[in-house]
Amino acid sequence: MTTIFIILIGVSFLTVFKVFNEIMASRRCPDDLTLQKVVLGRIPRKDAASKRVISHLGNCESCQAKVDALNGR
Repeated sequence: MTTIFIILIGVSFLTVFKVFNEIMASRRCPDDLTLQKVVLGRIPRKDAASKRVISHLGNCESCQAKVDALNGR
């Protein structure tokens, strides 16, 4: 019984750690080249990197301004 409990705690910890890392990764600004590739469609929208950048753009005014500049606005 104790072994199962330890395994469940370990799996729960890993799940929380993975979610936390994904949240933190979405807050970090992508480098300019990656941002440009996503905006220009050179990285497919289904790609995990593209999804992170798109999610990040919803929350980062600085990156939104870079996208506007790439689009000539």
